[in-house]
Amino acid sequence: MKDSEFYLICSYKKVTNGDFGMMLQKYNLSGQLVSSAISDSASGISKMDSDGNFYFMGGKIMKFNGQGVLLWKNTFDTPINIIEAVSDFGIDYTRNVYVTGILNNNPASNRDYITIKYNSLTGEKEWTKIYNGPFNHKDRAYGIAVDSAGNSYVSGESVGADTSYDCTTIKYNTSGDEVWIRRYSYATGANNDESGYKLFLDGKGKLYIGGSSRTTSNTSYLILKYNTEGDLEYTLRYNGLYSTNYFRDFLLRENSDILVTGQSGGSFYGITTVKYSSSVGISSSWNTLPLNYNLKQNFPNPFNPTTKIKFDIPLNFIVTLKVYDALGKEVQSLVNEQHLNAGSYESEWDASAFPSGVYFYKLSTDKFSEVKKMVLLK
Repeated sequence: MKDSEFYLICSYKKVTNGDFGMMLQKYNLSGQLVSSAISDSASGISKMDSDGNFYFMGGKIMKFNGQGVLLWKNTFDTPINIIEAVSDFGIDYTRNVYVTGILNNNPASNRDYITIKYNSLTGEKEWTKIYNGPFNHKDRAYGIAVDSAGNSYVSGESVGADTSYDCTTIKYNTSGDEVWIRRYSYATGANNDESGYKLFLDGKGKLYIGGSSRTTSNTSYLILKYNTEGDLEYTLRYNGLYSTNYFRDFLLRENSDILVTGQSGGSFYGITTVKYSSSVGISSSWNTLPLNYNLKQNFPNPFNPTTKIKFDIPLNFIVTLKVYDALGKEVQSLVNEQHLNAGSYESEWDASAFPSGVYFYKLSTDKFSEVKKMVLLK
């Protein structure tokens, strides 16, 4: 793991009783060892905050300062239930820690989400929240993210009405009150399952969930994007050359481009990584491929503060879509030299940070270029 100034390396180490724990070693960017610590768990997840403190989640949640001194540790135990698995944890701006995982209420039929908030200074539990889905069945939390206001977002899978799993996401405020719950299902019917595994938040507080979408005929990478109110802004599913695509991880870059990686194949599997532009939505289906280039007029126009730009490309090309002000100065790149397959695309421009006025947008490939005008009216 790396932040802007340090690396955090984890490895196995035999501890005094003969069992194995995890050695956490903190290095600066010159490769010099700064500090180290040993956890009492042989596996887990480590993270580091911007103050240089580092955390380890295994059999317990543990916080170390920058010199490797243990500040506190605590368990995940509940009075009457068993924690089957701890899946992920996040840290808020005041260094409170949020852990999510799977609660085992009944080994035969029931699992629940469990989310716990720990105090940054003492490690004491501030609140514990349990989510039992509408059908009192299997609900498993896999990922968590925490925003700058201390709201936490948890996602995983929860059995729905047709006995399949829905990708179910919950937003809690800093006091642990439920703000909203959203359930996503790509298709209805048995054997159609969606799961959320990893979460990121962008600079505007919008939530990105990476996971898996399974139907009776294929397994796909899945990306969901929600705004702060819980509205689903878009869905991305990747089912490329093979019918089986196992999601493993994804990364949200600073410009909101998305990189998704996993395994794809049939009899044999290879690594497949997909890059999505921050503004491009879902291409058209193969049976409706466009015959010509077409840059459409943005809608709405005039607009405030967002507008959508649609375009068609008949062949696979490196594509750019840029916005310019009235003086011809580039103000934003919506699609930045991205390789796109033939299809129809939609990009949204959020002009919240720009003043009213006339703007131009330009679509370019090696074979085509077109400019159109739009008006931002605040």
